[in-house]
Amino acid sequence: MVHDLVPSIILDKSIVGEKHVFDAWREQVRECYDIKLGSDQPSSRETLKAWLIDSLIFSDVAFSSQSFSHCKSHLRNSSDYLSLQIYSKGRCRGIVDNISFDMLPGEVHVFDFSREFNSFSESSGVFGVVLPHKAIGYDPGQHPAYFKFPSGSPITHLLIESVFAVLDRASQITTDEAGAIREGFCGLLKGLLGITSLDKPLSPKLGKLRSDAMKEYLEKHLADPDLNVERLSKQFGVSIPTVYRDFAEIGGVSHYIMQRRLDHAFSRLVSGPSRYGKVQDVSMNLGFEDPAYFSRLFRQRFGTTPTFVMNMNVSGHASNPGKGKLKTPFLGDWFKSIS
Repeated sequence: MVHDLVPSIILDKSIVGEKHVFDAWREQVRECYDIKLGSDQPSSRETLKAWLIDSLIFSDVAFSSQSFSHCKSHLRNSSDYLSLQIYSKGRCRGIVDNISFDMLPGEVHVFDFSREFNSFSESSGVFGVVLPHKAIGYDPGQHPAYFKFPSGSPITHLLIESVFAVLDRASQITTDEAGAIREGFCGLLKGLLGITSLDKPLSPKLGKLRSDAMKEYLEKHLADPDLNVERLSKQFGVSIPTVYRDFAEIGGVSHYIMQRRLDHAFSRLVSGPSRYGKVQDVSMNLGFEDPAYFSRLFRQRFGTTPTFVMNMNVSGHASNPGKGKLKTPFLGDWFKSIS
């Protein structure tokens, strides 16, 4: 008896031609991302291998340095899915739901794509899984927008090996087997993410309540250049050493304020100049008085310049969309089908 294999997509320069591979790559991912090259040099490094295994999309991709924006135009379409990403090489830094992230090889990162996501990647290789919220009982109103499994953890290793096991055999998986693979992988991921336990969160301790309140206060006053530990001490009626202890695990008060200002700067810059003004306007409105100092810190955190981020969502057009565009199958149709 002949069994049908699961649907697959393969894209590289041998299929569409070196000149058109980036345009074909951009066309394949446009339902999920707006992308922009990180340099003015044309790229032919993009490769894509993907398999639709029941309602999960497993992928193995490589690409040159570029930005990825999952923004409001994408959210208008159905986007009720999670994106699990494992960098095999390269690096990616960015923002999701006002939370900054830094992806390196050996880690596993999971993002909710019903929220805005903006990032800048070096030339990289990435293994990934896209899955619908309902596959693991994920609720955007209740669960975090972002999960990270750190390098070196046994749990991280288990999850990576599970993804690799599916990808190693993906080209041989039949449609009859796909449902069982989906059930097994989603059961593992749900357990590792602790989705069930998140339904009934434990009551936070007093110190956690206080530090959360301090963070909320800082968020509302990031533009104030006088924001510091003394201000928090007076505002919350606690000693300066207490404030230091509350922020010790995240690098201290000054470090936290600086990182949150940079994160907010990224979010504002990616919206474009029409909303928040030019780079200097954004930096000054977040308490940075020296534009050069701001640019240096921004590049250290995100690996690219404020100007590049501001221009990330400027629409690009394929140099020859007729030749670069793929026929079928189309990755965008898969994204729509699983949400």
